[in-house]
Amino acid sequence: MKCDGEYLYIVSDKKVLIVRAYPPERSEVLAEIETNGTVVGLFINVDRLIVLESRFGEPIVRPLKKIPYYWSVVTTVKVFDVTDRSSPVLVRNVSLDGAYFTSRMVGDYVYVLVNEPVHILEGEIRLPVIVEGERAVEIPASEIYYANTSDRYYGFTTVLAVNVQNVSVEPSYETFLLGASRGIYMSLKNLYLAVPRYDEKNDIVVTEIYRIRIKKTI
Repeated sequence: MKCDGEYLYIVSDKKVLIVRAYPPERSEVLAEIETNGTVVGLFINVDRLIVLESRFGEPIVRPLKKIPYYWSVVTTVKVFDVTDRSSPVLVRNVSLDGAYFTSRMVGDYVYVLVNEPVHILEGEIRLPVIVEGERAVEIPASEIYYANTSDRYYGFTTVLAVNVQNVSVEPSYETFLLGASRGIYMSLKNLYLAVPRYDEKNDIVVTEIYRIRIKKTI
């Protein structure tokens, strides 16, 4: 739930309710927004309501595993213009491969982090894809950062930055080949990821911290 001092934005089942809360004698449900998945995050930025959803995508074959397929997970960032709280209008819809991990809002930007295990399909590594409207972009392997350390598990961590006020600004992103992120801290200028890694030489689990510098966008 979020509150801007006058309105409440409440997740209920697969809906987001916009409720006038002040003054109390005028309280009422003004609008209901249907969602396609599970709501995992919510932000309000002036007259923009940001709804983060997680849902299962198409099944993906895993030929090198005993299990024939797995259901991919997709995280979606939806931005609604709620200038008229009783009539929200969807103005931006961005989806990316990966399970929602966490998110932060700084200024006009919402930063979303997702994790996706590395899967090999027919001898090729399946690379993360970002979709906005009818435009789909597969993140090239040459643009994915990695740490020169070995581990028992590898996954893609993608940081997506979406301008929620100016929809003409294209989303920016960076993808990292790491283990699964387990913690995050964000300041105005940096984002810190904590990633556990098994140290085979010493037979212990260590935590590596990665610093990602933030400008106006990623």
